[in-house]
Amino acid sequence: MKKLLLLLALSFFSIQGFAAGCPDGSEPVKSISADGTYFVFECGNKATEGNSELGQISNTENEELQVFFEHDFKCMNQTFDKFVNVFGVMVAGSSEATLEKVIHTAGVLAQYLDNDEDGIPDDSKISSYLEKNKFIVPVWREKEREKFVKNRNGTPCQNIRMSASMYVEYDQWAIGGIQKTGTWDTNLEEVWHVVSQGWYEVYPEYFGNNINNSLILTAMNKARGGIFNTPPLKYPQNAWYTYDDETCGYFCQKSEYFYWILMANINALDPYLTDKCYYSKDEWHICNKSELKEKDVLAYELLNNYNFVLPTKIPDGKYISKEQPERESNIFDSIDEEKAKLAVQLKKINDEKKSQEEEKAKRTAELKKSQKEEKAKRLAEERENNKNNFKYSTRYFKSQLKLLESQNNVEVCDAILKEFYTGDYYSRTKKKTYFFVSLDSSGKDCHYEWSTNIGNTLSRCETNTKFDGKCTIYALGDNIVWGNPKLYKELTGKK
Repeated sequence: MKKLLLLLALSFFSIQGFAAGCPDGSEPVKSISADGTYFVFECGNKATEGNSELGQISNTENEELQVFFEHDFKCMNQTFDKFVNVFGVMVAGSSEATLEKVIHTAGVLAQYLDNDEDGIPDDSKISSYLEKNKFIVPVWREKEREKFVKNRNGTPCQNIRMSASMYVEYDQWAIGGIQKTGTWDTNLEEVWHVVSQGWYEVYPEYFGNNINNSLILTAMNKARGGIFNTPPLKYPQNAWYTYDDETCGYFCQKSEYFYWILMANINALDPYLTDKCYYSKDEWHICNKSELKEKDVLAYELLNNYNFVLPTKIPDGKYISKEQPERESNIFDSIDEEKAKLAVQLKKINDEKKSQEEEKAKRTAELKKSQKEEKAKRLAEERENNKNNFKYSTRYFKSQLKLLESQNNVEVCDAILKEFYTGDYYSRTKKKTYFFVSLDSSGKDCHYEWSTNIGNTLSRCETNTKFDGKCTIYALGDNIVWGNPKLYKELTGKK
């Protein structure tokens, strides 16, 4: 049974073999055959289709894996002009994406879904879920993504799901695989973020978002040194997964964690291959399977001891079915020599890019340091101003706690006291974290929020004042408790 690689390899040869020029020196005009299966190059009025081996892309016997140049949805064709169907999951490339990159991304996706490359998805439940829910892997520029998202409402494309993208202007590409190029391939991350959506939904008790019974969340909490809805200002010293992107919430953190543990488990981060693990040490520094087994026991057991058919080999983008005849499997070998020459050039470019990135990182660090110092100075001035507005006595502190204790008939107030003395708040002291409490005078409602959710406190307090008696807001800081109806304005200077 002919597989995706044959199609993609022949496509590559078709472009390379006939784009050199016509006898009269002019450039041939490329078009697509009537049945959409191969390229036709025309010199004047004469079509050059080449020999049967290299000039055509034969129809595949497996309808799940094929390359084509038009989608059933018009809204898709407005953004994309090349498509690869991988077990029902579409890789879609825009005109800004080269065919070579789209082919490589499709190969990585095929190897994630069929890691043993026997022509059948390793776990059909995963590929079926992704197909049923219309997941795609786009290869495009960011500006094209913005336009697509803006224009798809009201069209069939509004049901297309995208968990991640490959951006031609930002991402790293290791055509032929990281083992060959020695450089990292962003496809390994972004394509897995799409595939992992199936794992979350098909096996929720192992990979889902239920914090009470999801094994991957239990493992992640252990790796982070605790349960943090958002990245803390500083992770505990015993943490080894320390992702600090503030825009990435709890379940986003899980997605990144799943990616990291899988990469370690298939040895994709091994320093012998690339420097990815070294440059990721601020976030993750388990580089191979043996280190994962030693350091992150829960993750290792989840990936290896529950009989899941997860990838065990590093995708290189060259998907070759074991059932393919030897002649077909060797098609890519004939272009390896040329690609080896390109790899040398690419390494030089990557080294220059790395140098530029390091310089950029240095300038960014200096800017962040300057901004941090300015922010610290501003906060110090604000704290100094606040001293003129609030009492800093232990007596006042205790009186406010006593007021909250008097509301012990309200269950949530009991929770507040536990939180303040022994809970998560107690462990977050000296981290510029306020604990806002709203209490109505009728004793019907006692509500609390973290400082990041002051809006919820203000809204609830306004409602209580309207229906259940005047509401007062209290803020429990590291060393002081204030009671003041105008607290928000006095603390922040905002109206």
